[in-house]
Amino acid sequence: MGDGHGPQSDQYSLATVIYELLAGTPPFTGKDLMSQIQLECPPALLHLGESLNRILQKALSKKPEKRFKSCEALYIALDAIAGDEDIAVGPAPSVQSSGEIEDTVVMKRADTSMLPLRLGMLLLKAGTLSPEQLEEALEIQHSSGGRLGAVLVKAGMCTEEDIAKALSHQLKLPYSELDGEPMEREITEMLTVRLAVERQCIPLRHDGDAIVVAMADPLDLNTINELESTFDAPVTVLVATGTAVHRVTSQIYGAS
Repeated sequence: MGDGHGPQSDQYSLATVIYELLAGTPPFTGKDLMSQIQLECPPALLHLGESLNRILQKALSKKPEKRFKSCEALYIALDAIAGDEDIAVGPAPSVQSSGEIEDTVVMKRADTSMLPLRLGMLLLKAGTLSPEQLEEALEIQHSSGGRLGAVLVKAGMCTEEDIAKALSHQLKLPYSELDGEPMEREITEMLTVRLAVERQCIPLRHDGDAIVVAMADPLDLNTINELESTFDAPVTVLVATGTAVHRVTSQIYGAS
């Protein structure tokens, strides 16, 4: 997210190198690298034991504070399991290089200009938009401002439901119309009206140690980070339309 760097940043970089040495491929490959890096967990290495996978997942955590306190601590954890018999549970997969070199993804602080592109690329990938429609919508947005999703709906290129369902499918997040969705009042009322209305999100309930939150924009990682700080718990996202979120928000807060 570009929120500064330090030992945990170096640790993440080191862990990606270790991962590639063990897997033959980087933790994230292919298209939509930015979305993968920010939203998805690296795939577990099925030919390796649980202890080594657990160490790699910790070092590659999305939130720096959840990683090891230092690269030395990562080294100590790896060294501690070096002699374990279950460190490898199967043969390493064979990997054939395509010969293509992919560009490194560089994420700048508060680079909000990437958000429309990320949304647009996900909608293209889902088949919701054509390249020509996306280009036209981006031109409209550039001249008039506003959210890309709102531009697409106003131009009649797709509906709110089309966008929500496409994001749900591409990001592998559940979609909900929010009708009859279980809610815990003490959770829903913890969020300020401003955040709920402006960010188009509403916390719904506990799910184990996590908080389930309905969001119209699951690409809004700043809001997800704020919610995790507010509740001091990880957030599980349900994708919903802005209209559905507004309806529930109005019922809870009486917000118009």
